[in-house]
Amino acid sequence: MFKKKLYSFLLQKNPQSFSAILNPQSNYYIFKSLNHLASSNFGCCSKKELTKFNSDQEEIMKSMPNQISQPTLRNTKIREKYSEEFDRTPHCSGCSKCGDWKRDTPLMTIQEGVREALRCLKCNDAPCQQGCSTTIDIKTFIYNIQNKNWYGAAKVILSDNPLGLTCGQLCPISELCARNCNVSHTEQGPIKINRLQELAVRIFKEMGVPQIRDPSLKNLPPSYKTPIALIGAGPASLSCASFLGRLGYENIHIFEKNKHGGGITTHEIPENRAPIEEGLWEVEMVKQLGVKIHYGKQLGRDFSLEDLREQGFESVFLGIGLQQPNMATNDKTLAPSVKKAQNAKNFSDSKKFLNEVFKLVKLEGKPNEAPKLKGHVLVLGIGDTALDCARSAFRLGAERVSVAFRRGFQDMRANDEIFEPARMEGINFIPYSAPISYKLDESGEIITAVEFDKSLPQNNDHNNLKYKKTNQKYELPVDYVIQAFGCQLPDEEWIQKIKKSNNLVDVHYETGQTKAYEWLFVGGDAIGTKNLVDAVNDGKTASWYIHKYIQERNGYEVPKQPKLPGFFTAIDTVDLSTEIAGVRSEERR
Repeated sequence: MFKKKLYSFLLQKNPQSFSAILNPQSNYYIFKSLNHLASSNFGCCSKKELTKFNSDQEEIMKSMPNQISQPTLRNTKIREKYSEEFDRTPHCSGCSKCGDWKRDTPLMTIQEGVREALRCLKCNDAPCQQGCSTTIDIKTFIYNIQNKNWYGAAKVILSDNPLGLTCGQLCPISELCARNCNVSHTEQGPIKINRLQELAVRIFKEMGVPQIRDPSLKNLPPSYKTPIALIGAGPASLSCASFLGRLGYENIHIFEKNKHGGGITTHEIPENRAPIEEGLWEVEMVKQLGVKIHYGKQLGRDFSLEDLREQGFESVFLGIGLQQPNMATNDKTLAPSVKKAQNAKNFSDSKKFLNEVFKLVKLEGKPNEAPKLKGHVLVLGIGDTALDCARSAFRLGAERVSVAFRRGFQDMRANDEIFEPARMEGINFIPYSAPISYKLDESGEIITAVEFDKSLPQNNDHNNLKYKKTNQKYELPVDYVIQAFGCQLPDEEWIQKIKKSNNLVDVHYETGQTKAYEWLFVGGDAIGTKNLVDAVNDGKTASWYIHKYIQERNGYEVPKQPKLPGFFTAIDTVDLSTEIAGVRSEERR
């Protein structure tokens, strides 16, 4: 039927050409006939007609090539000038970052989040969950995002990690959950779990729904009114307080030396990595469980551990972190030079430097009043804190920033999530360089250079490389030096009773309980925890064993298998059951 209509149409349009096609003719005649037919019915086909333009079209088409391109001669300097003027690469010469405290990675949109969630295989064995420090049910929260159930996704996350928002921003997923992702070898790489987590919790934050205790916790015994003290309002303490509050404890007190809670996430990590609003929101979430926070109270200055015990606190959790900068006192070669250099005008340790940046940029929102740097800034160290210092130096005006460290790239401490942005910003990295002295000017107030000795591995065990100085010395001129050798516990008498020889608190790692006192529990940096998410898990773990310690002391039994209550809001109290024809269905969530 269709063929008949087509034949009829073509015959009406051009009977002569169409009849020629139907009759057996030479291939050439058939081609010419088809060409003529196409020209008459569907437009021109000849070269002349294709290039026939009116005056306006001629003007537009002047720059368009109408023949095969010929070899072009152009001086290299002309190309170099063009490349400099129209540089669109992600690399940075430093100065373009000056004053730019915007987030490194923009928040995922809802559409991007749903698409990313659809990539997830929702694996039965879920290697991502096994790699997560707080053991979040990752596949379930991603499934909820896939279905745009934002509250369901946030509930899953916050049930295991009360600091799910800041952890989503700062989690080193390349070392944790995404490390063994089953789609990591695809073109798009592993699932962006951290960004999905941040998106879900941020959307929940915007809902403005407060946290409540598990509604099923009723008629609890008097032991749940036992006073519990937590020292420091950092990630470990906030996590511990959250789970103790969820368990039903009503008399929880946090003592914080600063005016704001949040610990390192609010006071040291720069604004471009962790905006302060998120950290303070998580502090408020903890307070919604009835936890009381006392600001301006410092252990060793305003009270002691013995004072807390005398005031009736049955258990104490220590989450103070490592408060003092490491001034290389154990390095016999460098220590004397550090003692002289630390009073120089162009010297700072990482703690002092980042706290100044925090105060003016994050807290007061006055980045223009932050201390200005210029010239060459040298950062000593290669941890996350060192790179935070280096990247902040660019934003404070430094034209050139270098990071010198003793190790090689293979065994540096910094994770990929902060190292890669630092590399892309144009920071210079100088490996295998052990500082041995600071060179000061005649006044002794300005550091002019740092002397290094080449430090090279002396063995082939890539898991445990041993470094040794090789007496290959050189000097590096500097305008400003930031020493970021890590931090340590304060050198105070009460610390000596509970710490080990390696300057960390001595604890049973399975429970967080100190070996010196059964009522004292510790978590976070003070026991050697390496990242934020592990610190949250330390607090989570300690909460259960504090609960166990208190209940057993009061004559109550607790399950052998730990069972912590999840995250609840008023949304969970809504009756979702339905009644049809007098039959009520079960409420299912």
